Amino acid sequence: MKIRRPAFTLLEMMIVLGITALTMLIGWPSMQRTIQKNEERQFWQTFRQAWQAAQVRSKTSNESTRVFYLKSHSQVVFSWASGAERINVPDTLLVRRFNDVEMKKTGYVSPQTEEFISTLDNTDYQMRIQLAWGSYHVQATQKKRHRAVMLGESVSALAIAALSIVFLMISLNGLNHQRKIADEQLAASRLAKEASDALKNHKDRVSIVRDPLRATADRNGVVVERSGKCILKLERR
Repeated sequence: MKIRRPAFTLLEMMIVLGITALTMLIGWPSMQRTIQKNEERQFWQTFRQAWQAAQVRSKTSNESTRVFYLKSHSQVVFSWASGAERINVPDTLLVRRFNDVEMKKTGYVSPQTEEFISTLDNTDYQMRIQLAWGSYHVQATQKKRHRAVMLGESVSALAIAALSIVFLMISLNGLNHQRKIADEQLAASRLAKEASDALKNHKDRVSIVRDPLRATADRNGVVVERSGKCILKLERR
């Protein structure tokens, strides 16, 4: 007789996939925010490198550099006589004000202030360009967030948490149900084997009861029932 053993069921697979998807759903906003913050940090680093390169050109090659914002492509462009460098502005960084900057052949620039704002944390960046050798300083000021925005984010977080708890409860109930079925199948298989072995010492028919299961074995095979319903049937070949 071939006894079936419980395996990894479709329901268990769906539960595992659902928990994985839920974990990714909860963690993705935070991950995406980190990625976007790194993009903003990379923008400022690249901008500083391009600015320093323009200063070096003015000192060594006697070349002037024009810095301007290309709104149609969302780029800050460093343009000089022999080339140009384009820096992409991240989607989360809005350019509030950017006047054209001219770094002269001597390295001098006129003092002015460029403004950016980050939509990630409502941080206001003011890039103050100083006189003389054209150095600049970026001052970051984080503004207070609107109460309605904070309330909306809190409600969203609570809703996600509530859905997570409900899903986990449903998943646990499903797993418990599957475990009961598996335990019942295992008990039925053991009882079927016991009835089959007992049949060797009898001629026609053997019946064994292990509440709530009842196994009946004869020359045709073994049938295990629970409350009159067949849950396992093994036929002899």
